Amino acid sequence: MNFFEHQARARRRTGLLILLFVLAVLAIVAGVNFAMALAMGLMDNGWQGLAGHKGVLTLITLGTLALVGGATAYRVARLGSGGSAVADALGATPVPPETSDLQTRRLRNVVEETALAAGVSVPAIYVMEKEAGINAFAAGYGPADAVVAVTRGTLNHLNREELQGVVAHEFSHIVNGDMRLNIRLMGVLFGILVIGIIGRILLRGGRFGRIRGNNRNAGGIVLLGLALYLLGGIGVFFGRLIKASVSRQREFLADAAAVQFTRQPTAIAGALKKIAALEGGSRLQAPDTEEVSHMLFADGVRSLIGLWATHPPLEKRIRAIEPGFQAEEIETLRKQLGRGSVAAGPEQPVPERRKDPLQAAKIPGMGGGAIPQAVVMGTLLADVDQPDPGRQALAARLRRKLPPALYAAAHDSEAVVPLLLSLLLGDQSDLRGRQLSLLQGRISVAGMTRVSALAPLTRDLDPRHRLPLLALSMPTLRRRTPESLKALLPLVDELVQADGRVTVFEYALGRLLARHVNDVLAPGRARTAGRTLLKQCGPAVADLFSVIAALGHGDETAARQAFHTGLAVLYGARNAPDYNPPRNWIAALDGALQRLDGLSLSAKEELIKALVATMMHDGRITVAEGELLRTVCGLLHVPLPPLVSDGA
Repeated sequence: MNFFEHQARARRRTGLLILLFVLAVLAIVAGVNFAMALAMGLMDNGWQGLAGHKGVLTLITLGTLALVGGATAYRVARLGSGGSAVADALGATPVPPETSDLQTRRLRNVVEETALAAGVSVPAIYVMEKEAGINAFAAGYGPADAVVAVTRGTLNHLNREELQGVVAHEFSHIVNGDMRLNIRLMGVLFGILVIGIIGRILLRGGRFGRIRGNNRNAGGIVLLGLALYLLGGIGVFFGRLIKASVSRQREFLADAAAVQFTRQPTAIAGALKKIAALEGGSRLQAPDTEEVSHMLFADGVRSLIGLWATHPPLEKRIRAIEPGFQAEEIETLRKQLGRGSVAAGPEQPVPERRKDPLQAAKIPGMGGGAIPQAVVMGTLLADVDQPDPGRQALAARLRRKLPPALYAAAHDSEAVVPLLLSLLLGDQSDLRGRQLSLLQGRISVAGMTRVSALAPLTRDLDPRHRLPLLALSMPTLRRRTPESLKALLPLVDELVQADGRVTVFEYALGRLLARHVNDVLAPGRARTAGRTLLKQCGPAVADLFSVIAALGHGDETAARQAFHTGLAVLYGARNAPDYNPPRNWIAALDGALQRLDGLSLSAKEELIKALVATMMHDGRITVAEGELLRTVCGLLHVPLPPLVSDGA
């Protein structure tokens, strides 16, 4: 199952969630009507007596629907900031960029490598310091506002490979669209539970009325409160049932994705075994654990009813990864942990591979030999959430090859903006002078000093490392104020336009940065796909492929051939638009990508495969083409893992 199929499955789950929510709400409305009818004496003549009170029942129904809907909307609004709101609710603390703690530094390295390998923005990283159990979660509406949080127990008990397996499991939820569903699920469940909360309040109010001697009114209030409280219990039952049914099966899929990602079944299996062997297991102490139990790596609360369990039993999860697993292994591991003979261990470098499997990739229709600096996008698209064995090591090498000063600046909230601005400074002194004069008075004196200090380093930076550096900077940008982020975008545009021309890299940085900032400022609005069909986007498709073909090939004949190669993949024998490169490629590309972002998931998959065929017409992908491809995928909300040509 690839990224597009996973996303489609998440959308189907959302439809199931809505259906179950509607059914639960209807049951609650019927129950509230019945309870109110009893409390108000509307059933003195039995069920037939209700016929004369349709107006009252209609008001009760509308009031109940408004209450449940309002509570749901309120809870979703409270979660509007995305993953950080969930992390804060559980008492997690962000990992500081300058952390000297070896365990959190190892966590940061693993998360960054996994993000680069998965082709998504690096999420914010949190640790639940007071939690001794082994657990983790990913939360947010999408990659732009995602957080990955682990417990201190996870850092204490897992080695690097096991931690990598847990993080890969969480990244499966990030890439595959599970997080948005999780946020919606929290809002839906709160809406269902609000009836029980009101019942509890009325019970307390009724008891208080009795204490003050107002027994006539207090009796009715207590009766109504008891009825609503019981109905709330029914809501809890069905709410947990909904949560379990939505989340249980996808944990198997996320485990499988983690195995595919790391190619080390022992990593994720080892983490699960340690949970089973430790006395505290995966239990959390935070008061809001039940609300987020469906987000966790393993059970955070003990469920007495199997139907409510949000995760499959540990032994089943382990056997799905290691069919030969024996339960006796847990007891052996428990004894080893008791003696302290199994520890997390210090950070170890990712082992180098002698041969990256993608280096020897063969391109269909391009002859039998290996093509240097090529990428087989069929593999990338098929395994976007289950990368090739070499991709994690490739991402680790990318991270380690970045100059230390630039890597540090990407993690410093005061230096990250100067870093991005320095990437846009021109090589020629007169252009650089004009750009620096544009910055005067627009950023602080300290910021100007940082720009000047970082400029020589960014000028010497391998061009293939520029966009990975941008990806590493994303969580740091999120820590800045919304006003600062909004002010950054026009400043970037002015630097890009300073010489009257726009390079592919300048376009890529500006557009990817704008998409990330917009998704951060309004995470709930970001969408992976719409419902538009390819046949509705003919002019946009023609513009996109014409621009890509023209920028990626030296002469018009080669560009025309590349254009038709891609369109043949997209349209087959059907009539395709003709090659017609627009005069203003930037405006054409902006308009095309804005239109194509609304494509359905299956249409996006077809589009990108055809686009790669256009790029690969000459048997290679240049640095500029790689940056364009990453930009197109980013603006279409499709993750793109690192290419072999990314310079690692």
